[in-house]
Amino acid sequence: MRRLLQLCLLAVPCVLAAPLRAHDPGLSELEVSVEAGRVEVEWSIDPADLLGQEPEAGSALELEVDGVRLAPERAELGSSWDGHRRLRLAWSAGPRDSLRLTAALLERLPLGHRVLARVSLADGRTAAQQMLSARRPSLEHRMARP
Repeated sequence: MRRLLQLCLLAVPCVLAAPLRAHDPGLSELEVSVEAGRVEVEWSIDPADLLGQEPEAGSALELEVDGVRLAPERAELGSSWDGHRRLRLAWSAGPRDSLRLTAALLERLPLGHRVLARVSLADGRTAAQQMLSARRPSLEHRMARP
């Protein structure tokens, strides 16, 4: 019994040191990376928020670059290490003036679902951050002029 207690006490720091990620029901995260000639998006959604349905990766998000709607050149659906469903999309055009990203999948998620969307530039700076919802499903960002 004493040996078991010692093993448990040794395991506690290991468990506490492991990265933990809690899920806020009804909240997902969307990361937009903007580089020269390329836009990539990764959207992580808890499976419980999908209500047992698998999203169609190619139609989950809509992107307009400089006022022109583009079709993704890559759209994948997978799983992350923590069990979330992960949508990954890429477009081969980078905005010169503006981008508008619309989370079309929000129409099919539970009422009240929110998406924390962040736009990051090639140098790692966060250019924009916005909470999306069914009422406000789009993020718009104007690129800085040199």
